[in-house]
Amino acid sequence: MFQFQFANMNQGLQLMLLQSGDDPAGTLVVFPAWPCNWPVRFKLAGPRNTTVALHYDGNGTVLALDVSPRWRNHSLVFANCV
Repeated sequence: MFQFQFANMNQGLQLMLLQSGDDPAGTLVVFPAWPCNWPVRFKLAGPRNTTVALHYDGNGTVLALDVSPRWRNHSLVFANCV
C-alpha cells in the first residue's frame, strides 16, 4: 500500500510557493510552480532569517504582502501569476 509522508507533501507545497534563487544575493522566488488560479495565504521562512507572508486571491492580485526584515523586500521576484 502506498502511503504519503506528510513532511514530503508539506515541503512540496512550500517549494511550489517559495524558493531561494541560485544567486549569491539571496533572491527569493515567489510562485515558481503555483497554479495561478488557486488562491493562497501563507507565511513561510526563507534564507537569511527572512519571513514572507502573502495573501493571493487567485485572480492575479496580491491582497497582502509582508516581508520581514523590510530590507529584504528587494529580494523578492515573482516568477508566475503576478
